[in-house]
Amino acid sequence: MVSPTEEKKLVPPSDEKKAVVRSCAISLMDICRLDTPLVKRVPNSQRAAFAREWGSLLDQAVHSGQIGNWTDFFIFPKCILWTPVRGGKRLSKKSNMAALVKSRLNKWKSDPDSLWKEAVERSKRPLVPSEPRKPKTEGARLEQSVVAARGCAESFTDA
Repeated sequence: MVSPTEEKKLVPPSDEKKAVVRSCAISLMDICRLDTPLVKRVPNSQRAAFAREWGSLLDQAVHSGQIGNWTDFFIFPKCILWTPVRGGKRLSKKSNMAALVKSRLNKWKSDPDSLWKEAVERSKRPLVPSEPRKPKTEGARLEQSVVAARGCAESFTDA
């Protein structure tokens, strides 16, 4: 049986994880408050890579107990799985969701801060609607009232 100290000596230095230096500090409450639209499922071709990376982040957080590692663990899904803004059209065939997740997984290793900033930008809602609503005409309001009243009357007569 190998002791934990001997086990660490057996791991070559090239296999150790390289620590990424953070340029910004993210609080755990900021992560919880951020409402980022995420894909419903991780694309099949990227599930293993996503699970491997997220699992290693959990392992680092549990064993080190440092806030920075827990932060990485909690921001990872929001950084990798946020949905692109659609704007009425689908993703082009050249860039499907699996390729998008794969590129974000690769970018995570070198620049997680920029992924976090993109996720925060995606999470922002527009303050003003892009197109102001047209006021309803008097006829449209009257028709809506009649339809609503008729629906109420029918529900009372059915009972």
